[in-house]
Order: sequence, then structure tokens, then C-alpha cells
Amino acid sequence: MINLIFIFSYKIEIEEQLKKEIQLYLTLKTAKKKFKLPDYLLIENKLSFKKDYTLFNVNGEKYIYIKSSYIKDKLKDKLFIIFYWDMIAIFSVAILYYLVLYRLIIKEKNYLKNFEILLLIFSHKLRNFLTTSKLNLHLIKTENKAQLERLFHAHENLAKDLENIQYFIKRLPTQNQSKNKINIPNLIKSLIDELELNKHFSIKFNCSEIYINAPYQDIYFALYLLFDNILKHAGQNVTIKCGKIKKLKYLIIKNDISENETKGLGVGLNVAEKLLATHGFKIKRKITSNFTIAIKF
Repeated sequence: MINLIFIFSYKIEIEEQLKKEIQLYLTLKTAKKKFKLPDYLLIENKLSFKKDYTLFNVNGEKYIYIKSSYIKDKLKDKLFIIFYWDMIAIFSVAILYYLVLYRLIIKEKNYLKNFEILLLIFSHKLRNFLTTSKLNLHLIKTENKAQLERLFHAHENLAKDLENIQYFIKRLPTQNQSKNKINIPNLIKSLIDELELNKHFSIKFNCSEIYINAPYQDIYFALYLLFDNILKHAGQNVTIKCGKIKKLKYLIIKNDISENETKGLGVGLNVAEKLLATHGFKIKRKITSNFTIAIKF
């Protein structure tokens, strides 16, 4: 309906423009000025039949003819331009719609992925706590104060883990995490102290200062899980290297493997891998006589 109204109004506009143009030519003709009429226009002194021309108007004794296809051609040209710009507009809207829809789908996928990570983290932490508590409760029967301290320490760790998980839940709906400039060597040192790794292993620490931009809590979670895995399954020696080669930032953690049973090995590593992958970081594992993890930031 809108297009028909537009065509009709534009046809009237063309006719009005033609009338003005004809009036100008008639004025020039009256003044006996030399000029050449355009191909689409004829001015005759008498009524006659002109092939390919149609009588458009009569002005006194002058009969004005226009080319039969003139108005149609003008309308076609205008409609082509309108169609061209309509296609551009439709195509642009389609692209914008696709991009918005694509972003929503990606956001939903990330939300589900993060929720999966959250469940893995929670189950991993809770299982570790229950295992430790069961062992400690069994040893409490011997009235060993050291075991009571271990149980108390395990409760503190679980409380901290639950606090971190609460943070993780709060930021899930937004997905707009603020990035922090993280000093990797400092974070590693704080985790070594937090997990008291120095009390259990001989640690070789060789790290040059490197920074990455990422949500602090996610990187903390990932590295915590990696070092927590060392605490449970390493033998005696742990080597930590981090630095930068050209634009490549890396972290390598290597430990010997304990002869004790390693039941459940890998859950924490899988969670850490998912967290790091969320921010575009890659992790590789290698098991020989030692267990090596390499992270590319």
C-alpha cells in the first residue's frame, strides 16, 4: 500500500516537473530564442498523431507531446534506487540481527559452560573435604592434636572455597567480568603459602615477572586446582617455571608422581582446563616418570 502511494505521488511530481519544464520552453519559443528540445518532448502547432509519443498537455495553440515511455522510465529508475537501498537496509538489519542472535547464543553457551565448571568445582572441593575429614576423624581417636589442627585447617579451606564459589555464582548471569592485571609469579607464591607446599615438597621456583589480563578469581581458581592436585598426588619434588619468550607467556609445572594410590586424579585438572580455556589460555599435560603441565597465556 505504501509503495503504491509513493508511486502515485512520484508520478504526480514528475508531471508537475514536466509542466514547469514545458512552460520554460514555451517562454523561450515565444521570445524566439534558439534552443533544442529534449528527445522526450515535442511541441507542435496542431494536433497530430506522433509515433511513440503521447499528448501530454495543450497550451493555447500549442500541443505538447511527451515520449510514451518517459514517465514509466522515470518511475523504473526511481523504483530501482528504492529497491537497491531497501535491499541494503534489509541486508544490514539481517546482519545486525544475526550478530545479536549469535552473541546471545554464545552468551548462553558460556553461561552453561560456566555452570558446568561451577558444579565440577563444588563436587571436587566437597569430595576432597569429605575424604580428608573422614581420615582425620579416624585419626582423632588417637587424640593426636596435629590431626585436630589438620581438620580445622580443612574446614577453613572449605569455607574459603565456598566463598569463592559464591563469587563465581554471582558473576554467572552477567558474563561481563572485569579483567585484572595479574602478576603470575606473585599469585603462584601466594598459592604455595596458602597450601603450605613448602612443608611437603622440595620446590624449585624459577619465574620471571609476567602479567596477564583476565578475571582474577578465574585464574586463581584454575591455579589453585593445579597446585591442589600437586598436594595430593606429587612425590617429593616440584619444579615451577614461568616467563616470556617473545610474545608467548608460559607457565610450566613439573612434579614427580607419588607411589601412593592416585584415585580420582584428573577432576581438578579438567576443571582448571575448562576455566583457562574460557579466557583463551591453553593447557597441555604430559605424563612420563613425572607429571608436567604447560600453560600458554
